Amino acid sequence: MPRKTGKVWDYFELINTDGKKTARCNFCRKHFGTNATKLKNHCLSACKQCPEDIKTILQDKPIEISPSSVGSSTSTQFQHVLSTIPVSTPSPLGRENSLQSLASSHESNEQPQNSITPNQKREIDLSFARAIYATGTPLNILESSLWQKAINALNPAYSVPTRYMISNSLLNAEYERVQKETSDIINQAEALTIVMDGWTDINGKGTVNFIITTPKPFFYKCVYPGTNRETATYLFTQLKTIIDEIGPSKFVALVTDNTNSMKATWRMIETEYMHVFAIGCASHTLSLLLKDIMKLENFKACCDLITKIIKYIKKRHVESAYFEKMQKEKYENNSKTLKLPSPTRWGGFVIMMESFLSNREALEATMICQDLSINREIKQHVLTEDIWIKVNAYHNILKPILVATTKLESDAAVISEVPQMLDYVKEIMSSALSTCEVVTEEEERYIIGAIGKRQHFVEKPIHFAANILDPRFRGLKLTPEKVAKGQEFINQYAGILQKNTAKIMANLAEYRAKSGFYSQTGIWTTVDHIEPRTWWRGLCNCQILSSVARKLLSIPPSSASTERNWSLFGNTLTRCRNRITTERLQKLITVRANIRLLSDNPNENVYFADEEEEYISDLEEEEIDEDIEEISYQEPEASLSNFNVSESENPE
Repeated sequence: MPRKTGKVWDYFELINTDGKKTARCNFCRKHFGTNATKLKNHCLSACKQCPEDIKTILQDKPIEISPSSVGSSTSTQFQHVLSTIPVSTPSPLGRENSLQSLASSHESNEQPQNSITPNQKREIDLSFARAIYATGTPLNILESSLWQKAINALNPAYSVPTRYMISNSLLNAEYERVQKETSDIINQAEALTIVMDGWTDINGKGTVNFIITTPKPFFYKCVYPGTNRETATYLFTQLKTIIDEIGPSKFVALVTDNTNSMKATWRMIETEYMHVFAIGCASHTLSLLLKDIMKLENFKACCDLITKIIKYIKKRHVESAYFEKMQKEKYENNSKTLKLPSPTRWGGFVIMMESFLSNREALEATMICQDLSINREIKQHVLTEDIWIKVNAYHNILKPILVATTKLESDAAVISEVPQMLDYVKEIMSSALSTCEVVTEEEERYIIGAIGKRQHFVEKPIHFAANILDPRFRGLKLTPEKVAKGQEFINQYAGILQKNTAKIMANLAEYRAKSGFYSQTGIWTTVDHIEPRTWWRGLCNCQILSSVARKLLSIPPSSASTERNWSLFGNTLTRCRNRITTERLQKLITVRANIRLLSDNPNENVYFADEEEEYISDLEEEEIDEDIEEISYQEPEASLSNFNVSESENPE
């Protein structure tokens, strides 16, 4: 590689083409050899796009300044040339002062157009690259002549970075920046949780994904098992490496799905690290509850019929076009599309029911259209009241599961909400079942039993302890047995943290009774407006119980963050773009996943809207049993505000 000496190399890019080094002009994009003299001559004479100020720099002509010329008509031209000279030569004091005065005047009033410095070009390159990484745009987008013309119209002096630069040097720079900022946040965090899941990419390559929550879910890294099977021993080894890298004392919990290999990994982690607690994904458990209910013959038959009707409309362009016309007439701009369920997301059945019910008038109008040859069986089902009664009843029964799942999959959710949401599901579903005429007594008993089974499976003493320490709940909805388990966990955890357990429990009693320090009315008026951790840190930090509460209220209730990360993987490594190296893929995902979390503006839109794709994890495929499917859902139109505990409902 030639040595980059002289100013000329600021305007050429060194390219490796089939093992041969060439220099590409930043202005006309032509390739040349690496002789600096020839490159300089090209800019001075042959390159028609090279700006005149750049040619002046490369000519290295001495510039003489006389006091009389400062105020002359040529001073503006001199200032233009002077501003492009990166290094000034030694000069007498009077002349140096004149140069500085002219440069200052030029910077403030007469910045030359269409001129950028190497540093400015670097910053623009990074801005373009950052936008490409954050939105999942193809890395070769700037090689399009249309993009180059558009950017050239803004500033002809700027040359866009090549795909090679975007894929290598610029990606490395942005990756290092994001990694450093992410590491700083992780190192400063008070309590960390590690979330893990597996996946198989488009090439059939197994991947294990690791998220570190602070409680913001930062993508930490992924590993490729290769010929290794994802056994409990292998997963434990990977987890131990990460925990030891960051520092074991900072970790509080491990959250995964409920496969057998994961359960075995839990035991190994809890044996190795006494202060780290392994818990199952709450949204995964609710998904399994939905799966349990969909095994009932009547529920399954109803969903199969709806699926058949929607597919009939969607797969016929004339019927589909007429249906869309009816939607506009009936609902104007408030129409909702008919949705089909995903084979890997059980919540899709509830969403399908919602879309079916919301389009009843349009569907009926389509069925009675004389110009359409609608299948007689399809027409009969849609125009019969029986199907609408069943769909509405089943939807009312199942929707609480979707609402609770969506709530628990939020990045802001904490494990203290798990008992609250499960009680919400049980209460609302029981009420819907008691008034439902299309569900038999046998089906009702089965559903109630399934709810109890899943609730017992996912709820652990750590959930009860967090619920007690959450100032929104204080354990008021828990049964006495659950309260006792939660309080005992707090006592044991305080001992693990080497706290004075007697003082911790005394402080807990004051907190639950709202006595002593906690008798202040002001601190309780804020509980619905700030995060529980912030409440403890900001208003009750002086209390010994605060250190325990802040750690437990930092744990997420689900592994949904890994599911969202698989969407990023799937939108980056696609069928059309399946040769990205594993190293480059990990860098792209790191930047794309974490850049939004690092933004000063939390509402900054850095993602495209097409990222809600579905993927089956590798660990799920390995063990096909009832604790396998991982599901996430869309936001439903439902409110949980009336389910929060209030003092009027639960007097002390």
